[in-house]
Amino acid sequence: MRAFNVSAIAGFAAAAAIFTGGAASAATFNLTSGYTAVPGGYQYTVDGITLTITAGGFADNATGNVTPGQGGARPYIYSPGVGISYNGDNSHTIDGSGQNDVLILTFSENVVIDSITFGYFDSNDDFDFFYDSDTNGTLNRVLNNVDIPNSGVALLASLFTQSGAWFGIGADGNDDSFKLKSVSVSVVPLPAAAPFFIAGAGALGFFRRKAKKKTA
Repeated sequence: MRAFNVSAIAGFAAAAAIFTGGAASAATFNLTSGYTAVPGGYQYTVDGITLTITAGGFADNATGNVTPGQGGARPYIYSPGVGISYNGDNSHTIDGSGQNDVLILTFSENVVIDSITFGYFDSNDDFDFFYDSDTNGTLNRVLNNVDIPNSGVALLASLFTQSGAWFGIGADGNDDSFKLKSVSVSVVPLPAAAPFFIAGAGALGFFRRKAKKKTA
């Protein structure tokens, strides 16, 4: 009877680890400070998560497929936020004038983007959001012409909940012109449950073998 109780406890611990997983953690990346210059962009690290920002554009407004580095696009950081410049354009904003600009966000692990804070915008500006929805290695537009709130903070989690490591924020109209100030993300470290599951399963096997020896 004692062996049954111990085994049941070990099994319960393993199951609990699977169902509870790791606690969700959040990180906010201030794009105007704490960065390191890397080829083609900038890099930030917050709470163990690394974000690399680069730039690109898209020519086909129907599919919205992003071409990294299109027209020599690269991000530029100023106090109102991060903008984009490319060959023949020195506006330093993310805009749809000349070419449709896209700021590319690459994270070191899968995250859900909770919110985006914009700077240098007006009431007429809206943005497009990009994600590799068909997992073919190309960012494509999944949200089109989303209004930037007067507060400058777009609660993206209410519009798009899929996790990933690669996203884009861009513009496709001549009247759209803005910069990005910060990005807040959440990550649920599901693999963190694995060590608890292994430990629980190991303990379960140990006590079962021990119980068999006692009854042999």
